[in-house]
Amino acid sequence: MKNKKGLIIAIVIVAVVLCLSCCCCSSILLGSSNNKDDEVSESVPSTAATTEETTNADVTEATEESTEISTSSEEKSIVITSGVLGEYGRVTVLNKDTDMPAEKYLYKLPAGNYTVTTTYQKLAAFYVVKDEIAMTGSSEYPEELQYVSEGYMLTAGENDFNGTAKKIVEISLAEDESISIPNSGEEFIITPVG
Repeated sequence: MKNKKGLIIAIVIVAVVLCLSCCCCSSILLGSSNNKDDEVSESVPSTAATTEETTNADVTEATEESTEISTSSEEKSIVITSGVLGEYGRVTVLNKDTDMPAEKYLYKLPAGNYTVTTTYQKLAAFYVVKDEIAMTGSSEYPEELQYVSEGYMLTAGENDFNGTAKKIVEISLAEDESISIPNSGEEFIITPVG
C-alpha cells in the first residue's frame, strides 16, 4: 500500500511539472496573459509515455454526415467540431470499467498532409494520437491516449497568446493516427496538401 501511494504521488508530481512546462498552461498559471478571456477550457494532457502494452480501443463509429467545404475544384476542406461526430468522428471510452470513464472524440481522416486552421476566436487545441490505446499499468486508470507529438494551438482571433497560437499549421497523419480535440465547441478546417 505504501508503494502504491508513493507511485501515485510521483505520477502527480510528474504531471504537474509537465503541465507547467507546457507554454499554454504556464502562461495561464503564471499570469503572462493580461486578458482574462484568454483561458483554456481544459488542461493540456501529458505527452509522457507510460505504455506497457497496447490494446484496441472500444470505438463507436459515427453515423452523422461531416461538413465539407469546397475551396476549389481540386481540393475539399473538412470541417470538424469537437463533440460532433460527423463522417470522420468516433467516440472512444477510456477506463470504461473504472469509477472515472472518459469519453474522447477522435477524428479519423485519411493518411496524408494537411493544413489546419480554426474559426475559434480564443485558443483552440488539437492533438495527433495513435489509434490504439496505451495501457498505463495502473489498476485504477489503465488506459490513456498515445500522443504522437505536442499539441497544436490555433486561434482565429487577434491574440496569439504570447506566440503560442498560430493561424495555420501543417500536420502529417499516418494510417494509424487520428486527431483528438479535448475542448468542446472548437471547430477546425482541415485541408489536404498536394
